[in-house]
Amino acid sequence: MSVTVRPDTAKRDYSGAIADLVKAIAAAGMTAFTADTITAGQAIAAAVPRLIDMTLALTKRKDIPLGATVWTLIRAAYVASLTRFLGNAELARRPKGKELETLVASLLQRIDILADQSPQVISADCLQSPLKIAVLRDAASQIPHELKPFNPKMSPTELRKKFESNLFEGLADVRDRQPDEFRKLEDSLSGPLSLEIDRRKAKVRHHE
Repeated sequence: MSVTVRPDTAKRDYSGAIADLVKAIAAAGMTAFTADTITAGQAIAAAVPRLIDMTLALTKRKDIPLGATVWTLIRAAYVASLTRFLGNAELARRPKGKELETLVASLLQRIDILADQSPQVISADCLQSPLKIAVLRDAASQIPHELKPFNPKMSPTELRKKFESNLFEGLADVRDRQPDEFRKLEDSLSGPLSLEIDRRKAKVRHHE
């Protein structure tokens, strides 16, 4: 079974809670920028759970539909991925302060806008592989362009592949942080009921 993801926009306020999230991501990135490799990794690992919680809290209501719930988890995975990526990206010039916050905000806004314009169709497979989600594939393809002003030390292909790897890590981070919620979604998308719905849809298409 698949579900059409329609982002919940009830709290889409970039001057409020999302601004706090942007600052927190930027702060984690700055900590990693100024530390040695081991300390940077520890700082990012410590920051990711809190950032996931902040992202999920943006739409923490009991009445949101399944599609919005799926998007909330995907968005949290993206935030975790972005934090890991920015903390380890090899850049000749490191963005900091307002410049770093502006970069983070633009990267967050981009996936929101893309999901608004073209709702994502999510299946159970997407919860295993984030690259099957169109908006995340687009984000990965755009990362080299977004970081160009900071003179990356890696090629565009290497940057994209690194971010794609971080997307898998980010999804695992959310799964570890919200195991029960993830299990519910997987059951909703791949359980006996969903398989029966898929069979019925296929039967209808066969007779059209």
